[in-house]
Amino acid sequence: MRSEVARCLYGFTSAPIQAFVSISGGDTQVIATTVTGESKGWLSLSAAGFTFSEKTITVKISQEAEKPVAVATPTPTAKPAVVKKSTITCVKGKTSKKVTAAKPICPTGYKKK
Repeated sequence: MRSEVARCLYGFTSAPIQAFVSISGGDTQVIATTVTGESKGWLSLSAAGFTFSEKTITVKISQEAEKPVAVATPTPTAKPAVVKKSTITCVKGKTSKKVTAAKPICPTGYKKK
């Protein structure tokens, strides 16, 4: 069977395909040795280890799920909030100091001018 037809019919992706052959209807159920392969666009199946006197041959074609590919999503970097600084002048006697900060306060003993 053409590989693309089999994949379309069974809804398979490009991951490898597996096949299991079961023969029943005789005295015991037999699991046959199977070989599944793809070559030049064709899907081939070979089974051995059973006789044709059994009544029912069942073939199950399956596929392992493709492993998901991890995609790194960039995390947005938070920009630090811009803090507006202000300057005040503090006085103690004849001495004055300028204090610059987000929330400026005068040092101990100084008063805001």
